[in-house]
Amino acid sequence: MSDHSHPEKAGSAIDRNVYRKGFNTFLVLAVLTVVEYFVGLWFPSAVLLILLAIAKAALVLNIFMGITKLWRGGDHH
Repeated sequence: MSDHSHPEKAGSAIDRNVYRKGFNTFLVLAVLTVVEYFVGLWFPSAVLLILLAIAKAALVLNIFMGITKLWRGGDHH
């Protein structure tokens, strides 16, 4: 028998945080995409569009792929 009385409750708080982080990242990416669209319409500058694309890529690499764990020595699976 395990000492954990409610294992589903312990995991649910972590799951909610993961889903919230993913949803917030989705919102930020959506806002950056809208900004990117209007920058392309009003200021057709390749430099600005590339900077926005780099920001979006960095967000995806950091949040969804955990690239910063490579340098911090995060958990290995």
